[in-house]
Amino acid sequence: MREVDPQFRVELETFESRRSEWLTAGYKGKWFAVRGTDVTGPFTRFADAWAAGAELFGADHLLVDRVQEQDRPVLVSRIQWDHRGA
Repeated sequence: MREVDPQFRVELETFESRRSEWLTAGYKGKWFAVRGTDVTGPFTRFADAWAAGAELFGADHLLVDRVQEQDRPVLVSRIQWDHRGA
C-alpha cells in the first residue's frame, strides 16, 4: 500500500479493497469519496465527488480518489469551499 498520512489509513484500505471491483465494473477514471468505510460514487469530476462526500460525511476528513491502475490520491483534511456554486 502507498505511504500516506496515517489519519487516512482506513479510507485508503477501504478504497484499495474496492479498486479491482470498480475497475471490473468499468469505473476506471471515475472519482469516489471515502470517509472511514463509507463510500459515495462514482463521479466523473473531482468537484462532484468532493461535494457529495462533504455533504454526506462532512468536509473535515475526506479522501477523494480516482480509480486507476496506479494511484495518485487527492487527500483533503480541511477546506472551506461553497460547493453549492460549483
